[in-house]
Amino acid sequence: MNNSTYINFKKERELGEIISDTFAFIKQNYKVLFEVFLKVLWPVLLVMLLAITYYTYVSLNISENIMVGANSNMILESFSDFYSGIFVGFVVLILASWFYYSLMYGAYQHAIESYIKNEGTINIDEVLQGVKQNWASFLGLSFLSWLLILIGFFICILPGIYVSVPFSMLFSILVFNKLGVSESISYSFSLIKGNWWTTFFTFFVISLIYGLIGFVFDLPAVIYSLFKGFVAGDSGTLADPDFMFDWIYLTLNILGSLAKYLLYPIVIIGTIFMFFNLNEKKNQTGTYETIESLGNNK
Repeated sequence: MNNSTYINFKKERELGEIISDTFAFIKQNYKVLFEVFLKVLWPVLLVMLLAITYYTYVSLNISENIMVGANSNMILESFSDFYSGIFVGFVVLILASWFYYSLMYGAYQHAIESYIKNEGTINIDEVLQGVKQNWASFLGLSFLSWLLILIGFFICILPGIYVSVPFSMLFSILVFNKLGVSESISYSFSLIKGNWWTTFFTFFVISLIYGLIGFVFDLPAVIYSLFKGFVAGDSGTLADPDFMFDWIYLTLNILGSLAKYLLYPIVIIGTIFMFFNLNEKKNQTGTYETIESLGNNK
């Protein structure tokens, strides 16, 4: 890649620079990033989409019976099917989400590691090798971080919010600092010290941008649902047993979810820029490397 387009991760950035460089990096490398996705994540994403489809189908089925005033036996039977079906769908969805986000975070950390190492080129083989070596650590790290965040929210909302900020850096610490799972968790608090509020605000803004973009892809399902409800209410077909269950709505809902899953690298890459920003403030790694390279070129 031309040096004029190479994005240096190892430097301090303000909020605006983090956001602009996140989208600039994605724009420059979206083809190879999508290739990483296809080679690492598509099987898990497929399981997630099937679980969401089943989960939504079961939910709509019981809602349909309640809306049309089905008899009590039918509703009880629907509830029985609902709880058994919803449990299976929920468990599969949770497990698939765990694998998907763990591997996604890990894969894109290694993609940027390769980008930095090769000065602007992402080597797919290096990414796959990194994921192959560290997949168990990725799963363990995400499980522990989710567990600790949930405990924090259970005790009180504020501890959950507090730990979620340093924990957003865990995968970057594991990959770029070559630390273990427990060491990464411990170091994340040291890295964030003195910069919690600015990091929280940056992460909030990035997540908000991602949420707004994702909402655009939810709009077709929302608009279709509102339009259908208006037409059905006006024509008196709300009592139709087929009213609630609609494959068009289900398809639009699944497509919206798929779009949001595919767009999530916006958050991941943004947090990697945040990590390097904090790392540079704390350790000046990029500055030392620049000085050293200048010395070697003399």
